Amino acid sequence: MKRFFCLVAVVALFDTLPALAQTSHPPPAVVPPLLLPKPPPVTNQTSSLMFDAMLAISRAQLTNPAAAQTASFSYTKALEQYRRGDFSGANVSALSALSTAGMYAVPSPLPVPESVTLMPSISSQALYGANAAAIDADAFLALTRGQLMDCAARKSPHLAQAQARYKSALKDFATGNYEATRLDSKAAIDLCAQLQP
Repeated sequence: MKRFFCLVAVVALFDTLPALAQTSHPPPAVVPPLLLPKPPPVTNQTSSLMFDAMLAISRAQLTNPAAAQTASFSYTKALEQYRRGDFSGANVSALSALSTAGMYAVPSPLPVPESVTLMPSISSQALYGANAAAIDADAFLALTRGQLMDCAARKSPHLAQAQARYKSALKDFATGNYEATRLDSKAAIDLCAQLQP
């Protein structure tokens, strides 16, 4: 009797083996790695974007091979455009490759802390020997100096007018007229920011 039950159990086991084999998942297909051409040396914004796109495509091969394949077409197009001297087209194609490769990126597991908005203190009391208006006016003067250096480097035709407004701002600051300092500084910055005709 024991032999009969053992025989029944073995037959039942052999009957269920094909069903078990059908429910198991096939092994994942091995995707061959993409062979991307090397980007040009990083010397400008476009070549930097192309390098970033190549890295993003390499990372995407591990997480989403389909996105990496799609992005590789845009990357190859960007490389061809760059070699032809079409830098704006190469820029657009590299950005397209970068966004396509990063579209399905794995999100970062670290939680992002909430940003805390700090409202500036509006006070007329002295801060370490100076008041807030003086500090604000001094910051405007610093911004104007930076803008004037850029204006001179671009050889802007508005440089002389901007320098005159900056000198007025310095005089206003020396006399303690901080509102006029900010206005003159802003006028100098606006003059330098104007496009050349």
